[in-house]
Amino acid sequence: DDDYFFYMGVSGEGFTLCYNMLDFLQEGKWNNQSLDDCFAAEGIKYRLFGDGTIPVKDTPMNPDTVGEQIVQHLLSDRPVILFREKVSYKLVVGYTDYGNTLIAHGGHSGVRIGKTAKPLESWKRGLSAVIFIDGIDAPGDRKEIAWRSLFRAYEMLTEKDQPFLEYGYGEGAWWKWIYRLEDDRNYRAKNSNFRYINPEKFDLAERRAYTAGFFEQVQDILKIDLSVPARIFRTIHDKMWDVHWQVYGENKRSLRDKATRERIVWFLKECRDLERQAA
Repeated sequence: DDDYFFYMGVSGEGFTLCYNMLDFLQEGKWNNQSLDDCFAAEGIKYRLFGDGTIPVKDTPMNPDTVGEQIVQHLLSDRPVILFREKVSYKLVVGYTDYGNTLIAHGGHSGVRIGKTAKPLESWKRGLSAVIFIDGIDAPGDRKEIAWRSLFRAYEMLTEKDQPFLEYGYGEGAWWKWIYRLEDDRNYRAKNSNFRYINPEKFDLAERRAYTAGFFEQVQDILKIDLSVPARIFRTIHDKMWDVHWQVYGENKRSLRDKATRERIVWFLKECRDLERQAA
């Protein structure tokens, strides 16, 4: 759990809404520093190859030869990470059929990789990036990594622009969520009862709860007081339960009911103001 909390903060994913590492890489902000810091904290050497949508430091990925490169890398007994179809991450540990099928672990079944890895066919479809794990080195200075993570967190929490597709982070993410809930056109269809509430509410709740643990870890590493943002992030987590009970349980109501959405928006605006305090 402690590792999970730490990397929620270092990766930056703990400060976002429905936004992941691939989004960061495609955005190109901070020059992939969050990915660098995640690997550096464990002393893991890596190379990143992208499909052209990702600014990379290494040679751009060649779709015609990437399969051969992966096979040769696996033969050196080192794994590969695939970024596929926006939110799909696969840890590749082997191959069959001359590399046309990779043996991959999805990361959702614990650490028994040998027993849970499965064949992955058509793995080039939607492939955005490949990370080659090159070995282990001395871990980086966690104090420096913690400081950089906090600076990135501040910039993320105070970001005002709205991304053109995803929610992203900062005030823009809150406003995009609020605008979607306030727009009556989004709730005319009968199947729109929970539109823009699932998975958003628990996606954000979990990110903020785990990142509170990150603040407490960094507090120990840097010997500074981060109890206020930790407490605020847990409060935001709790308020997502208030949002949840507007549409589930005894108070279950449809989001097609405008009054229900107005109450939810009130909670979201309160959380947006809390994040300003955390920053």
